[in-house]
Amino acid sequence: MENVTEKLNDVLRRQVEDLLHKSGIRQLNSYGWLNENDADPEFVGHAMWQVDQPLDDLLEVSVLGRSRRSATAPVPPEWQRLVALEGADFSGLMQAARMSIGLFLVQAKFLRAPPFDEDDLLDLHWLSSVLYLSTASDRIRSLFIAAVFRKSADSYENGSHNGNKRTWYTTPFIEARKTLPNPSSDLAEALAKAPTLATKIHCQLRTKRNELIHERATAIGRRQLALLDRRSESAKPRNLDFASLQKAIKESEARHKQKLDETTKQLADWHELLVRTSNEVFIVEHYRRSQPT
Repeated sequence: MENVTEKLNDVLRRQVEDLLHKSGIRQLNSYGWLNENDADPEFVGHAMWQVDQPLDDLLEVSVLGRSRRSATAPVPPEWQRLVALEGADFSGLMQAARMSIGLFLVQAKFLRAPPFDEDDLLDLHWLSSVLYLSTASDRIRSLFIAAVFRKSADSYENGSHNGNKRTWYTTPFIEARKTLPNPSSDLAEALAKAPTLATKIHCQLRTKRNELIHERATAIGRRQLALLDRRSESAKPRNLDFASLQKAIKESEARHKQKLDETTKQLADWHELLVRTSNEVFIVEHYRRSQPT
């Protein structure tokens, strides 16, 4: 039985990776490089993050819970520790989101429900994907705040900037452009791109998140009620000919496919948006780390 479970797990993983690849949803650490030696100019921030992460050794903790930093090593400032931890959380959440999207794609491909039924597992994998992506958007914002303002998100969010509450998702990305003096051209470009990307995250992912989650989460309950109503109606005679039934099935399948295609594109676009936003954040963090406190 254990051998069968391992084989099923291997098959599932291969299916997940194959469908993610076909949908263009790559692993986070696959960005940043054109080849073994050359950084990708479009994602140079990811290359910077991969080869020069802050406090790499802080994150390599032994099974006893102790860092491998020596006792004589200087204690890193709190903001650097926050950057390292928020970055690790972001990477883990992006991986979890990607795998949840993969499970959604597998469920969509192998769905065997009747054509007029929806599938609960499909909705559950979608919900997981959105929640992971949304939480990842929180982490990349917190990393940005720690790198630029050298404080936690909670500390930063007291007060406002130019009438914008600092609790608003986009505010730190807007304020950063006026906070960092005399930035280099690369840093200035990243600071200029970040607010636009943050606005897209706010409008496309976070604002729609609650509405969409409410819609999907309640769909399961509505579906069960509909099934009960359908059973009571099924006993009543109907005047359905074969051609009408076939037409109804094809229309239902077409609607279902369109819905799956739109949902897959939406998830892929949100994932890509976070990849591009993190690229600019990593550039800012890299240059900001070299600046004096």
